[in-house]
Amino acid sequence: MKNKKIIICFSTILTLLWFFPITAFANSSWMWISETRPDDLLPFVIAGTLLIEILAVRFVAGINNFKKIIPVTVISNLVSFVAPYLLMFITVQTENSTVSNGTLFTFKDALEKWPFYTVGLAFLIMTLACEMPIVYNVLKKETKHRKKLASVIIGSNLLTTVLTAIVERTLCYGRW
Repeated sequence: MKNKKIIICFSTILTLLWFFPITAFANSSWMWISETRPDDLLPFVIAGTLLIEILAVRFVAGINNFKKIIPVTVISNLVSFVAPYLLMFITVQTENSTVSNGTLFTFKDALEKWPFYTVGLAFLIMTLACEMPIVYNVLKKETKHRKKLASVIIGSNLLTTVLTAIVERTLCYGRW
């Protein structure tokens, strides 16, 4: 049984590493080839993510209180979707102000300058860091199985992040 868990864990890590490569392309310029950008997919990704996470908490974790599940899931997802874009925007502003005359980008300009996919390993970590405390702390009183709730939150976020990465990499492509 323990070997099976190790094999599953190792396989999951290898799969994630394939979807989330960490590569440096110093002094190269990124160019989007597709007309679709990762931010264009956000409304669809958010809708799918909310549906999956709400249903997972309701049916897998067994929490029946939709009046709590829906708003806490919506709020936690908004926080987790905004956090990477906000961090990216701040990063682009900081890099630009040190390189050029200090001209600030608009958010749309920053999205165009951001040369890679939104969803990656850092996005998954930020998602879990944002959503786990919010959802778990609000819903833990609704269940007797707190470990199961935590596992469902982590598992549904892992699933939705991997699905989002697949969608991004299928519909949006570019090159260095």
